[in-house]
Amino acid sequence: MSSNLIIIKCISIIFLFESVLAQNFDTSFIQKCSRSDSKLNACLKQSFNGLKPYLISGIPEIGLPPMEPLRIDAMGIENNSGNIRIKGVFTNVVNSGASNFTVKEVRSDINKFRLDLGIFIPNIKSRGRYEVNGQVLLLPILSHGEFIAEFNDINAIAKIYGKPVTKSNEEYMMIDKMVVDFVMKSARFKVKDQGHQQLNEVINQFLNQNAHELVQEMRQPASQSLAKVFKKFLDIAFANVPLRVWLTE
Repeated sequence: MSSNLIIIKCISIIFLFESVLAQNFDTSFIQKCSRSDSKLNACLKQSFNGLKPYLISGIPEIGLPPMEPLRIDAMGIENNSGNIRIKGVFTNVVNSGASNFTVKEVRSDINKFRLDLGIFIPNIKSRGRYEVNGQVLLLPILSHGEFIAEFNDINAIAKIYGKPVTKSNEEYMMIDKMVVDFVMKSARFKVKDQGHQQLNEVINQFLNQNAHELVQEMRQPASQSLAKVFKKFLDIAFANVPLRVWLTE
């Protein structure tokens, strides 16, 4: 599930370009957009995609970490319905491939503080530690150890519902709600269960034979969890950057 968080982090990193503008250093690599532009969505799309070369190594002036590799300290996920009912925690996750994102579509209604982003990432490789308990197909599951995963052809959409906030006579956009969804073409997993090492081959065979179903079952709870992470991440950026800085009249 760590790929989902990567997708969401990719979106949030794109939006952190506003924080760059708020600082006193060169921001010539950022394409500004006008709210009165009839092609505003196309401008935002081009601006977001233009940031990719600069995000690979990060932007230390605003505390933005590199995207290669992209590190995730921890992520929790829980599903209490369907054939897969589990609670899991993924930690010390290291991901490669996140910087190769493409913003495929932007839909905005700036007057209502609404933004929808469609993003495509061709491939993400992840590794880290996991701890999972629950049941799969009525069978009890209790597992912890290391994992390696690969996710291909990921399409995600983030629906951002903002609201205006005025501070010191400046208007800011804060995130009121966020909805995230995703699909992917394929996924592969390899785990090293430290408690049941003799079963690793059986576990990996099951995971990969049922990868599509596993991803579909966990899609909704993963999306909800990642939306919370994404919202918190974006709030930090928007709280320090007035609207006028990244969106001209």
